[in-house]
Amino acid sequence: MKKFSLLLTAFVMILSLFIPNLTSARSFPDVQSNHWAIKEINYLSDKGIIKGTPEGTFKPSDDVTRGQMALMLDLSLKLEKPSSYNHIFSDVAKGIYYYDSVHKLAHNNIVQRETNYFPDRSLTRAEMAKVLVKTFDLKPTGADVNFPDVPSTHWGYNYVKILAQNNITTGLPDGTFGPGVKVTREQFAAFLARVLEPNFRPALPKPKGELEVHYIDVGQGDATFIKSPSGETILIDGGNNGKGKVVADYLKGLGFQTIDYMIATHPDADHVGGLDEVLYSMNVKNVYAPKVSHTTQTFKDFLTAVANKGLTIKEAKSGVTLPINGLNSQFLAPVKEYGNDLNEWSAVLKVTHGSKSFLFTGDAESKSENDMVETHGSNLKSDILKPGHHGSKTSSSQPFLDAVKPSIAVISAGTGNRYGHPTQETLAKLNAMSVKVYRTDLNGTVIITSDGSNISVRTER
Repeated sequence: MKKFSLLLTAFVMILSLFIPNLTSARSFPDVQSNHWAIKEINYLSDKGIIKGTPEGTFKPSDDVTRGQMALMLDLSLKLEKPSSYNHIFSDVAKGIYYYDSVHKLAHNNIVQRETNYFPDRSLTRAEMAKVLVKTFDLKPTGADVNFPDVPSTHWGYNYVKILAQNNITTGLPDGTFGPGVKVTREQFAAFLARVLEPNFRPALPKPKGELEVHYIDVGQGDATFIKSPSGETILIDGGNNGKGKVVADYLKGLGFQTIDYMIATHPDADHVGGLDEVLYSMNVKNVYAPKVSHTTQTFKDFLTAVANKGLTIKEAKSGVTLPINGLNSQFLAPVKEYGNDLNEWSAVLKVTHGSKSFLFTGDAESKSENDMVETHGSNLKSDILKPGHHGSKTSSSQPFLDAVKPSIAVISAGTGNRYGHPTQETLAKLNAMSVKVYRTDLNGTVIITSDGSNISVRTER
């Protein structure tokens, strides 16, 4: 009898190798073989991380709840059950299927120990990013990936960025992330599978087209023209009085008649002085400027030109984005108000194409720089920096440069200007960081192009 029992056991073991896993996604009637996440769902099902509903379905389009999330994370991590829990949630009933999972996560400091857990609440995409990054200790890679609807001031910014840096998300089809959008069961399954198995991670999309940035030589002043890969255009400042024609002629010489986004970084004449001429001679669609005014005739002329063209000024401030196809364009400053200190009010724009990024700082000085470091931290990192205030010693503070970590700097200054711009102090800091410096006073107009992976520089002289 004992011999027969052993033979029967062996037969059952061998037979089980050929019996398909009944909890596999292939047995879920509501997950078709051509479902976009079929491989990820199969993977998690075969590992016993997802089991479906009691009715045998998966309900892929249903929202995933915090209770369901806890169970899947617990099964993924294979957490051991302690002899006693160090925290009990008042709204997680004993005997419910996720009871142990929720309390294991709390015991291991994966979820916060609060009075309530809210197990039936749906998970948002930003919350999912936080959970996955913290649970699996995902690290930033340094890749400059951002989403226009997740500014650096958003509470989930770092979690979403790290998730994207690790190729676990490429965002929604429209280029956004949807931080407040609820996560479905199929989506959570896909994200979790990508965390656990890197082979499921999608490749980052290769940027299309080239970005062109023209640092126009307008003497002692600023004027920068940007052409996006989609052909949309940005003009940041227009030089001093009388330089507007120089800027407009330069743009027309490139074949452009339209400026999609005009940015006046602040009211100083060497930045806005030429913008009225540009407004009158070209088709300008949008104007952005910080919410600060000035009593000079130059600034009044700019405001008059804006009004005469039937435009209204949109506020440029930290967190505001420009909706440009193929680019992530976001204002990082001003972070707050600066009274009568016009330079500190400067609108600072970061433009990212693929893995390459550009930072345009106007005349921002140390106060604004410190506020940006405090507010944006690692998001300041940029490949190309236009140092603030023409390379003045009042800008390019060391903490700011350490945060930006540029490889190239382009300084806009006039030949033999009476201010001594750029200062030796600023040049020494950049040199100590092995930053390649280009100067409009020495090199003339500087043009940088990027395909999103590489950068090329050419100069007028």
